[in-house]
Amino acid sequence: MGQADNSCLIQINGGYVVVDSVGDAIDSNGNVEVTGGVLLVSGPTSDGDGAFDYDGSATISGGTVLMVGSTGMAQSFTGGTQAFAMASASAEAGQSVCVVDGSGNVVTSFTATKRFGMVLTSSPAFAEGGEYTLVIGGEVANANADSYTDSDAVSGGSETAITASCTASAGVGGAGGMDAGGANGAGGIGGAGGPAAGGGK
Repeated sequence: MGQADNSCLIQINGGYVVVDSVGDAIDSNGNVEVTGGVLLVSGPTSDGDGAFDYDGSATISGGTVLMVGSTGMAQSFTGGTQAFAMASASAEAGQSVCVVDGSGNVVTSFTATKRFGMVLTSSPAFAEGGEYTLVIGGEVANANADSYTDSDAVSGGSETAITASCTASAGVGGAGGMDAGGANGAGGIGGAGGPAAGGGK
């Protein structure tokens, strides 16, 4: 992991951004801040690249994020005032990815354009410690052309339980890759400084 350049900042504070990436998708030599808007990311598929790649910190205080990508260099948020969740989940290109709350309502969704092994998500609807369901391959009602919606419902698909938090989970570090078990938290899915499949960042 290189030394962060604090003069470098990617800030997303509004709009509707869709990224289909072959290499690193959201890539900063310094920090990342998400304060608003909608950010949907597919890719990369290479374990030498990541959907999220930063050398400093990555915080979220607003907006909706749904990223899918490879696992080897996977990173999440380091913290923020809005809860987020990261999970090990895999599917092929063309399948829908949805996050559903305890009442069965879709919080966010879209269709992946590439195969993936991890999901990172955050939403204003998330509560600290809240439990949600990640649904892969379901049919989303009333979504747009990207299969994005922040309301309505999904039917079918495979389910994975996730827990949202505003802070990094213990044992999950920004420099790690994704280990086989997977876990929710900031940084890579895998312990900071510990061994991880695909290598650390």
